[in-house]
Formats: sequence, structure tokens, C-alpha cells
Amino acid sequence: MTTTYFRKNFIAAAILAFAAISAPVMAAEQLPTAMKNLPPGMVDPNKEAVDAMQMIPSEGFQMVEANGKTFLLSIDGRYMVRGELHDLWSGQTISSVKQLTDTMDRLDFEKVGLDVQELFGLDYGSGDKQVVVFVAPGCPHCHTLMQKMPELASEYTFRLIPLPFMGPESVKHTKQVACAADRYPEEATQALMSENYDLLPVKEEMCDLDGVRKSLISSKILGIKGVPYVVSHDKRVSRGAPRDLKAFLEGGE
Repeated sequence: MTTTYFRKNFIAAAILAFAAISAPVMAAEQLPTAMKNLPPGMVDPNKEAVDAMQMIPSEGFQMVEANGKTFLLSIDGRYMVRGELHDLWSGQTISSVKQLTDTMDRLDFEKVGLDVQELFGLDYGSGDKQVVVFVAPGCPHCHTLMQKMPELASEYTFRLIPLPFMGPESVKHTKQVACAADRYPEEATQALMSENYDLLPVKEEMCDLDGVRKSLISSKILGIKGVPYVVSHDKRVSRGAPRDLKAFLEGGE
């Protein structure tokens, strides 16, 4: 069981607070990489241009198994898709709901083409196993989760990636942490983990926020709608705070 703090409607506003970036622009930027990941024979490798593209007017699709057949059905019941489903992030052909669930619960940043070191983040711990945790200033479940990290810090290194998901104060504190991180990384990390931003020696919010922008864009692409969002060292995903962080990281939850 996990606990997640959702602020779905604030994500777009947070992105606008850092830069004027829209979802269609992000989709266009990601298209060349996605095309390269298509199964062999799907497209002409010598032809880079896309002939046509149109967003399907649906809130989403569900995979359905019925009468021995598997297909995709739009949530509004309007569209049905038959044929093979390819997960371009994992390189697998999905043929069952169970297989889909298994791939959804894993995230390989390398296969996605995302270098988490290019995102703004703070490292806590000295262990050999890296755990990536998307959090937000002002998120109570994130705060509770981060309080469990000290006892695991010798075995794991937690890459904390703050996202301004929680409102204007969250935007403010994310900027403050980002601006302090270069000169005062330890103080910035402690401020984020303790939610005590008075610990920050630097109060100004004007600095290079490119890493934070990349974090916001990446969270949108990855479909992160709530925090905390945890990716373990062995690529398992917890959408929300694991009830037992140690057990989750050991593969027991």
C-alpha cells in the first residue's frame, strides 16, 4: 500500500512558472527518439519525416482481455485498437494485462533515454545502490518518506528530485533549494528533507533553473501525476510512499 499526494492540476501551472512550455511542444521534441525505438520494419530508417500525426481525442486507453482476445479500448468506449502493443521503453511486445502491469511497475531511465543527472537533484546517502525519488516541497507524504532515509543511507544513495507540485510556496521553495544547491549542497538537502527552508544560507530565487525545468518536463513525459514517486535501484516503481521503504527497496513489498 502506498500514499501519494496528488496535485494534478498544478503541474501545468508549475511548468508555466518556470518556462512557457506546452505539452504539444514536448511531444514533438520526443518524437525523433520515439521513432528510433520503433520495431524493425515499422518505418523506413532512411526517412525521418512523419507523414501525418493527430492526437486521439480520448482521456486514455485500457487493455482488455475478453473471449481469448486482447485489445485496447478507449475509456469513452469510442475507439478500439487491435494488433500488437509495443512498449518502446522496455523493448517488449505486450500481449496480456499481467505483462502490461509488470512493465508499468518498472522504469529503466537508460532505455527511456533520460539521464537523471541532468535533472536538478540532491543526493543523500553514500550507498552503492541509487534510488531516484521525485518529491515536492510541502508534500506531507514526501516529508514522512524522507525521514525514513537516514537509517538506509549507508546502503543506498537517494537522488531527490524536487518538483513544485504543491502550489506557490512549493514553487518558491523549489527555487530556493535549487539556487542554494551549488554552493551549499548539504544545507539544501537538509532543508528539503526537513521542510525547514530557514536553514538555507541563500534566500534569493534568481539563478539557473534549467535543471528544474528539465525535471518538470521529464515528470510530464514519465506521467508522474503525484508525489512521492520512487524508482528503486532495480528499476521497480512505487507511485506513492511505500508503507515500508526498507522492505520495498529489498524487493519485499
